[in-house]
Amino acid sequence: MQGRQNSTAHATLGLVAYKRGDIAGAIKEFETAVKLAPAPEPAHYYRLGILYRASGNESAAIEMLRRAVASNDATIRGLAENELQSLNRKHRSN
Repeated sequence: MQGRQNSTAHATLGLVAYKRGDIAGAIKEFETAVKLAPAPEPAHYYRLGILYRASGNESAAIEMLRRAVASNDATIRGLAENELQSLNRKHRSN
């Protein structure tokens, strides 16, 4: 239970950092949230994917988005699939 609470706290700090424009800080907090969670939430993988993409780390973005796609959460799965398709289109056009 404490792991889940700590994970949620770090995810919240990650959202705050993101809103403040601190991408690196947001990544750090979401990475911690994923590590602390007994079973990480699909939304955390999705957000990490978005943050990694924003930071230019596309390989990490793809990994996290694939984890989000593999989840049972249909909403997160759909969002992550759209992001992966966007990344694939970008790579094909380069």
